[in-house]
Amino acid sequence: MIEIAVMIKRTALVMQITLIGLLTLASSARNAVWQNDIRLWEDAVKKSPGRAGVHYNLGNVYLRKENYRKAIDQYRRALVIRPDFGEVHNNLGYAYLSLGEIDAARGHFTTALKLDPLFISREAYLVSVHKNIESANNAVKK
Repeated sequence: MIEIAVMIKRTALVMQITLIGLLTLASSARNAVWQNDIRLWEDAVKKSPGRAGVHYNLGNVYLRKENYRKAIDQYRRALVIRPDFGEVHNNLGYAYLSLGEIDAARGHFTTALKLDPLFISREAYLVSVHKNIESANNAVKK
């Protein structure tokens, strides 16, 4: 009887140590994902590709890093899922404006304003777009 009790305790101890080891490995793997914003949101996109918010957030990371083409790609994916996502249209407008693609920027800023007329920064961007167009037209005329 005593031998059986000792074997059970040893088995339980081995199982506990194994479980702790597995949890440590899982934690280490998850920490790798959290090393930077891009890895985190790319992982989120892989796990939830049908959610507009994860594409929007990954696009925001790319936008902050001035990787406008990748930001545009993620924002477009978000709009496929949720076409009425005003913040996405706003940020798309900013990305296009940053690339000098004025017409595309204007279209997205205009759509963002239609979706949420109270969002003031969209108006500011739209004014900026019009000023850039005006400057370009004046340069061409000279």
